[in-house]
Amino acid sequence: PGLVAGGFKFKPGSISVGLDHHCALSTADKAVCWGRGRYGKLGIGSGDGLGVIENLMTPREVKGNMSFALLATGVFQTCGITTAGKAYCWGRNGSGQLGDGTTTMRVEPAAVSANFRFREITVGNDHACGISSNDEVYCWGDGSAGKLGTRSSDNKLTPTKVALD
Repeated sequence: PGLVAGGFKFKPGSISVGLDHHCALSTADKAVCWGRGRYGKLGIGSGDGLGVIENLMTPREVKGNMSFALLATGVFQTCGITTAGKAYCWGRNGSGQLGDGTTTMRVEPAAVSANFRFREITVGNDHACGISSNDEVYCWGDGSAGKLGTRSSDNKLTPTKVALD
């Protein structure tokens, strides 16, 4: 079982669809992406803020030789959780949505700055949220309209625990 495309065999139910790029997990637990590579969101080691990159018509493995358990694609970024529970993100980072403590665009996976493990992750337009292995929710990136749940509209460059009332 599993879909075969571009020389990769994919795990059923592992595809994540972004605005104009897609990623999936191979049966070897590798992150594989294709589509528009703008802002480095394919994680293949190239891309720029102007969208000057060849669109990938077939899947290509994300750099870093990591084993992933989960992937989430957004508009301009992608995140994943490794089989060891470590979160990584790549792509546009103008609001800190990669969670690595910077606003630097990443064309390869960059570790999310957290001293805990994740079990889930989801990606929005310019922010991301994850659930830790101890069931706490953390968000980072653009905080406008209170979407990070931190009682603030400030951007957060690293995972910040969602406030509980």
